[in-house]
Amino acid sequence: MMSHREPKFRAWDKKNRVMIQVGMIDFDDRIIETDDGREEDKEMIVEYRKAVRFDDLEFIEYTGLKDRHGKEIYEGDILKSKAYAFTLDSHDTKECLSVVKFQDGCFSAKLVTVLEVGGIPTSGYLVSRDLSQCETIGNMYENSELIK
Repeated sequence: MMSHREPKFRAWDKKNRVMIQVGMIDFDDRIIETDDGREEDKEMIVEYRKAVRFDDLEFIEYTGLKDRHGKEIYEGDILKSKAYAFTLDSHDTKECLSVVKFQDGCFSAKLVTVLEVGGIPTSGYLVSRDLSQCETIGNMYENSELIK
């Protein structure tokens, strides 16, 4: 049984260096309309909408997955999790960081933290079943200092 995920995007505004929520995409005019509705308090919602040209944006796709707190995971998000690496002789468990990428037709979370197993540095990927145990702590656009 194939599950369907809602196609959602946010976008990195390269010119203004801010993350924006995508409300509507106009492929003919090559613009998006932002949808940055923010709840100021329980009774009042303030909306801010504007049109932004494609040339100024990097589109970021929703993976269809959520972290352990129920927060949506997007491409470029930085995830904190426990990683396990092992050989026949030894193993290592470590809190580590990974960055969500889309490559070869699927989303994956590439470990940024290097694990040492038996004195040998290793790296790898988290699999989708592990992502629900992760915590989203930022993204590579607004929080690049976390992965340097």
